[in-house]
Amino acid sequence: MAIIPDVSIFTIDRYIKNTDFSRINAHTITSNFLFSNLWDNDQFGTNLLSHPFHGSMDYSGARVSGMNFWECVPYVFGASFIWEKMLENEPPAYNDQIATTIGGSLLGEVSFRISSSIIDNSASGCNRVFRELFGFLTCPMNGINRLITGEMWRRKQYRPAKIDEIYPISFGIASGARMLTSFDKHKHHWTPFIKGQYHYGDPFRAENQKPFDYFNLDFTLDPSSGKHFISEVNATGSLWTKPIPVSNNKKKMIWGIFQHFHYMDNDTISGDTVPPLRYSEPASIGLGFLLQQTYKNKSQIRLESYLNAVILGGAQASYFYLNARQYNFGQGYSAKINLEYYFADRFNVGVNCNMMQIFTWKGYRKGIDVSQQDIMTFSAMGDKGNTIIGILRPYIHIDIIPHLSLTLDSRFFFQRNNNYQFKNTGQHFSEVNMGIRYCY
Repeated sequence: MAIIPDVSIFTIDRYIKNTDFSRINAHTITSNFLFSNLWDNDQFGTNLLSHPFHGSMDYSGARVSGMNFWECVPYVFGASFIWEKMLENEPPAYNDQIATTIGGSLLGEVSFRISSSIIDNSASGCNRVFRELFGFLTCPMNGINRLITGEMWRRKQYRPAKIDEIYPISFGIASGARMLTSFDKHKHHWTPFIKGQYHYGDPFRAENQKPFDYFNLDFTLDPSSGKHFISEVNATGSLWTKPIPVSNNKKKMIWGIFQHFHYMDNDTISGDTVPPLRYSEPASIGLGFLLQQTYKNKSQIRLESYLNAVILGGAQASYFYLNARQYNFGQGYSAKINLEYYFADRFNVGVNCNMMQIFTWKGYRKGIDVSQQDIMTFSAMGDKGNTIIGILRPYIHIDIIPHLSLTLDSRFFFQRNNNYQFKNTGQHFSEVNMGIRYCY
């Protein structure tokens, strides 16, 4: 099972899509082993979303074969190394290795757990069919493994406790209209959106001992976009947690190590004059502190705060433009605070604050026309300097009937590019989302 993902993806690239990079031979393999790694010039979505997704397939292939999280991570690293050196004719890239291994491991574990929570071996009829179908779509390698072993159609009358009976699980889907506004160019645009949210586990559960016993995943789809149907993906999961003793039984606190994945690519109103919103942390790990306070009227306050090392980040560049690439790579840090108040079963209101600073330390010589360079061999992280990004998102959900609520949230996005060789630049956006949210 573990080798199926790379073989399948290579077969599709080579014999169905007939892509140029999949035309390999002894010469390309030898060259890749002799050629030093570089920072490649693929599109933003390819490098910072598609590669982590590829890594998640490698991870899932190992996971369904019986490996645990820590055993799967080096396997993904090895699979990515083989792909970079042997299964494509382009020079190997630092960013691909990092994003595929670290980001892919997070997405792989999340998708495996979601798929496992959907599947129920005791189900039958249409219920079983839909569970197997959505379990397959969520984690294809899990579905393929169940098909090969026969578990897909084998029913068990006496089943053990299902995952959602052990770990609290909730998910929601929201749809509505979004208005994106550029303060710099005084432009705005309305577009529909679809947002999904999935919460797995209780972070304060004393039995949490394994990575990702607790995680949150949310994503945004833009049906009107001709370029990027997936405009945003965010995930945070626990790697290790430790309860903090408190005397008040209404209060719970923990601290620990958490892994993060963030991806945003929205150029709905960009055109040729307004830079798109691009921000990504495919490889981000750090410390986290969580607090939960419950009151007599069933209301609740919840605080999450994180400080992370960004092993690989990406953001819109000021001047770097080569082929379809117009963004910087970098390493740095990020900080996140989520504060939320639940009032019984009537409404919840909260605010998210995210901040990231990445440093682009490998630039290019001033005077070079980047757009005329060879995309295969030109290696630069982008415009040398640092990028600061801040995001503030207040929101409110008002319950209408059980499971259905009105949702309203806004987001203020700030970016500052401090370029060492060129003029500094900045951009400011706001976003307002209004819709209906179903939560189960």
